[in-house]
Amino acid sequence: MGYSNQFFEALGLNGEFAQEIKSAAEKTGIPVARLNHYSESNTLPSGEYLRKSKSTTAYQSSS
Repeated sequence: MGYSNQFFEALGLNGEFAQEIKSAAEKTGIPVARLNHYSESNTLPSGEYLRKSKSTTAYQSSS
């Protein structure tokens, strides 16, 4: 559908690299499978996962 990696791009992550996604999952506490679901389904997290996903920008700044 043309939505490839838009979720990861919005978070400043490169969805092509599994290690980067895994590191973001560890930092945020959001399971890798859940992050991949958001990317593949072109949906956004809500509630606690939305709050946690915002911390990925801090991950990018500190690496």
